[in-house]
Amino acid sequence: MECAVQTGEGDLSPAEPLFGPLEDNGGPTPTHALMPASPLRDAGDPLGCVDLDGVPLTTDQRGEVRTAGEACDIGAFELGQ
Repeated sequence: MECAVQTGEGDLSPAEPLFGPLEDNGGPTPTHALMPASPLRDAGDPLGCVDLDGVPLTTDQRGEVRTAGEACDIGAFELGQ
């Protein structure tokens, strides 16, 4: 298994992500929902959320619409408005 990790300007480390518990939030696998005060909310690239190949990520892990607000949320879970 390979995992790509990118670092750079705008990184939120070591910010506390403020995740909810790992649970069934819809979708094929459990997810950690973002808490309303999470610094990951609307913290994705404002030019669009894309994968490492530049392909737009239009839905989150659950199949929910990815972009909600100024920028998408970071991670597998899009909290939305």
